Amino acid sequence: MSNSLITIKKLNKTFFIKDSLLMRSVFFKKSRLHALVDIDLEVRGGETLGLVGESGCGKSTLGKCILRLIEPDSGSVHYNGEDILSLSDNQMRQKRKELQVIFQDPASSLNPYMKVKDIIGEGYKIHKIFPDKTERDEKVKELMIKCGL
Repeated sequence: MSNSLITIKKLNKTFFIKDSLLMRSVFFKKSRLHALVDIDLEVRGGETLGLVGESGCGKSTLGKCILRLIEPDSGSVHYNGEDILSLSDNQMRQKRKELQVIFQDPASSLNPYMKVKDIIGEGYKIHKIFPDKTERDEKVKELMIKCGL
């Protein structure tokens, strides 16, 4: 793990879903949905990773497990050599400042009623990186110019 940014080993996540045995019945059977099964992945510094696959194949679930927005059932996730699955909620909240996942559906990821500058600045505001609005707006402006927006 010396030059690995993220190392994932044997990551698993199962969801339990209710199946109706009979339509309009009060009886339900729980079925297992294996969203992630023994996922191994390594991303080194300077690399970019894009996950592609059909809808429902586990791309978003993997991102959410890495960020611990949902907890994996088993496996390990190391970021810069640190086991992030063992971090407390407060430690993980701080660690999320260094991690980013871009989810595939802009309609559910972006608020169409917000200005672009406010969407970009939201992370700074939430994590109190630039709590002063004037300073935050200036930083967002720099980023937008840098990205050609």
